[in-house]
Amino acid sequence: MNTSAPSDTMPPLFKSISALRRAHTQLLTEYQKYDDDEHAEDSLPGEFIKEVETFLKQASESGAFAATSSAGVSIKSAAAPS
Repeated sequence: MNTSAPSDTMPPLFKSISALRRAHTQLLTEYQKYDDDEHAEDSLPGEFIKEVETFLKQASESGAFAATSSAGVSIKSAAAPS
């Protein structure tokens, strides 16, 4: 884990739908560890929640990039306020 990077650094964009699907499958596999009778949704580890949030941001930004790239324009989407 690189602790010297700022926490708001954007992870790299997904370069393909296949890359996005692989990351999603990894998250689903990880989630299955917590999807049993002993664990409720509110007991998911904070680190896992952070991974999901990062994935969603990464996927969203990748989609915005793909939409603007195919249109031939360069529009930077604004990040939602924290």
